[in-house]
Amino acid sequence: MMHSLSVKKKNESVGLLEPKHTHATWVAPSTLAKVGLVSVSACAAWIFIASSSASPSSSSLRIDPASSRASFEDDGAMSLRVSRTHLVNPETSVPEVTFLAIGDWGGTLGKDKGDPGSCCQLYNGGVDTRHTRYKVDYYAQAYVAELMAQSAAELHPSRILGHGDNFYWNGVGTGDANYRLEQTFEKVYNASTLQNVPWLNVAGNHDIGGATFICGEADGAYRECKDEAELLAYLDIRFEAQANYTSPYNNRWNLRGHYYVERIVKNDVSVEVYNVDTNHAENHGSKDVCCQCYGYASQLGLDTGVCNDPQPGDVACVGGNVTLFNACVAKIESWANESLTRAMADMKASTATFKIVNTHYSPHYHMDPVKMEKWYDVGWLSFSKDWLKVQFVSFDDQWTFGGLEWNATTIGGLERGHCWFVPRTFRESVGVECHASVNGAVGAPITDDDLLLPPLNN
Repeated sequence: MMHSLSVKKKNESVGLLEPKHTHATWVAPSTLAKVGLVSVSACAAWIFIASSSASPSSSSLRIDPASSRASFEDDGAMSLRVSRTHLVNPETSVPEVTFLAIGDWGGTLGKDKGDPGSCCQLYNGGVDTRHTRYKVDYYAQAYVAELMAQSAAELHPSRILGHGDNFYWNGVGTGDANYRLEQTFEKVYNASTLQNVPWLNVAGNHDIGGATFICGEADGAYRECKDEAELLAYLDIRFEAQANYTSPYNNRWNLRGHYYVERIVKNDVSVEVYNVDTNHAENHGSKDVCCQCYGYASQLGLDTGVCNDPQPGDVACVGGNVTLFNACVAKIESWANESLTRAMADMKASTATFKIVNTHYSPHYHMDPVKMEKWYDVGWLSFSKDWLKVQFVSFDDQWTFGGLEWNATTIGGLERGHCWFVPRTFRESVGVECHASVNGAVGAPITDDDLLLPPLNN
């Protein structure tokens, strides 16, 4: 499913969302920030918003929007509460800036030859066709690209945020980067509405090796590193293989470093996107990358079950070489520390209307408490007036999914799900659920049996 901000439905107004059920007289601020975002995410990617003027009282404030729904139990109460904050009515705001966002989107090759790649649950060595989910999953990347194209036709996004894991399973090397980017990026996101929109990318764990050998030049030819120096060098080489790519479509591919900032200004709204590296995360982050367990398991003839949770010193974790493991982890940790330090300084100095951090890992689900606290301290600086709207978007009921047969698929439209208005200040408002929010299941067909399937490895 994808989450979106400011996707206009048919017969809706051109506002951030349709203005039905508005009951209060709203106070218009002198400067109105209007930001829309559509996001497609397969996994735990993280976006948060910070504002320009810090205050001691707000720096440690954290509110879970899910727990605040009772504060807006009816339209009248919601309107009264928000109007008292001197915030503009989010339901009638027209967005100045819109983004698309997509996470864990990396494709694999060979679908036309029956190789499922990263798409699906497997059973007896092939796609598990006992559950209807495979009909959606097999060509999921192409289907989501269609949703993005339709969304872009409505939103005209300024940027597309890429949350990482751009190429499954093992990233790219200098020997196959151009080919992989052509096949699973350029040819997939090739709609006219997407071709000239800049992508702001970050690297995920799969982009720097995932959990197999890091050294080597191309998928299928990755190998055990000879020594520490070669391992550390190839961590950079694998990252730079993506970073150095130039797209033929207005150079739309951006991965300018482990940390970089993009500023977008339109009329009275400015948005800064802080692209940061969080691959030091404990859950599926640096430990799995540096153990390279699937590479060693294959080389040593071990059951891949040992790769569920490899530990330093295990023979399946860098062959038991703890020194090599620690050096690898330290390098990845240095990328995150640089991102954290520079983001803190840049956000404190920024005067942008909205600040958005784009990265791969969620601190809550993937980091230990110490790292989690550091990253949350970045996000919760302070907030001021106005809104950013987030809404999930998926497939509507006009889609028919052909499973393994691409030509049997009928393309439909967009279905919008849960929606939340995020204010630029949590001092006065914890946010507002959109009138058009749908909190039940939407989109692709999922049966009760599908819900019992085990999760895929991230």
